Amino acid sequence: MDNTPGRLTVGATPWCTVTVDGVGRGQTPVVGLSLPPGSHRIACINPERGTQERSVTLGPGQDLRVRITFP
Repeated sequence: MDNTPGRLTVGATPWCTVTVDGVGRGQTPVVGLSLPPGSHRIACINPERGTQERSVTLGPGQDLRVRITFP
């Protein structure tokens, strides 16, 4: 089984604070975050716009970009 880490990039409009699997990762943009392959839960929190959540599956060595737009 290939366990090569993938890289996750998260952007948002407007900005948000990002957590991945419950761990704080800072404010957007979060670029090139190295994560093990598999399922991950992203939460994007903006104090004025609320929280948006996404589930993603990251493949071995994959570069995945997630864009979140708040209403």
